[in-house]
Amino acid sequence: MNNFYTNTNNFNTVRVFIASNEHANLDSLPLRFGFNFEHNNYVDLKVFSKKKSEKFSDRVVYDASIFSNYSNRYERGTFVVLDNNFNQAPKLVTAWRNDKDDEFYLSELMKNLRLDKLIDSEWLKSVHDLYLNGTISKCSDILDILIKENNDVHRSKYEELVNDLEAEVFKEKSRADKAERKLQEMLASEQLKADLKGSKVVVASEDKLVDVQENALHNGSSCTILVMENGTRWFMKTSTFDRNLAVTKKAKQLINQKIRVTSWDPLREPGKWSSRKYFRNVYAV
Repeated sequence: MNNFYTNTNNFNTVRVFIASNEHANLDSLPLRFGFNFEHNNYVDLKVFSKKKSEKFSDRVVYDASIFSNYSNRYERGTFVVLDNNFNQAPKLVTAWRNDKDDEFYLSELMKNLRLDKLIDSEWLKSVHDLYLNGTISKCSDILDILIKENNDVHRSKYEELVNDLEAEVFKEKSRADKAERKLQEMLASEQLKADLKGSKVVVASEDKLVDVQENALHNGSSCTILVMENGTRWFMKTSTFDRNLAVTKKAKQLINQKIRVTSWDPLREPGKWSSRKYFRNVYAV
């Protein structure tokens, strides 16, 4: 990430990748900043401060400003990005303007309404000013606007969606918190083993595992190869690091699931193995 983090005109600036077909571009930017992008894009955030996410070890939360194509000026907000993206620019996950719990529920509601084809990015941009002046600050505010616009046609659908969302979000937050705590415990245990080898555990961003290739030749060695949904391939020399194929078997059971991959880099040689996509372990997310 250091390659994308610079200091210009007394501002720390971080370049982030915005995927056109994901939540940040389809929901967060339209409602909260009044614009989005038709295609994948890169933008520079002017950073005031940053901190590690308390919930996700691979994410950083920035207090920063983004140039708005709606207002034609820089607008301040909170931006959550995937931090550990190796040689790729960190990716924007979500963004908001107000630090309130309601923002989390708003994000989930927008996403679900869009997936149900009840709203789209253009509609969210059309109510951006209502978000700015505080008319929209919680889920029920969006619900009220939609009911008025549609003359109660979809009232029961909207109310059902909001009720289901509140229950789903509570359940998901509990599950995610429990899963993250378990993952951090396993990573801490792995780091203890790495310490004995003078290494640091590097954890890759989560991605979906689509295939596991066994006995594949890579750089003259027989390897297990993990093929990820984003096209990334991870390698493990089995004769050295997986003689009993325990990690390989574990990976095969996680095909079509989102996982996190770890690498061990020597303390004095950061990035030696992680940058070359050699892995040591896999964990379900």
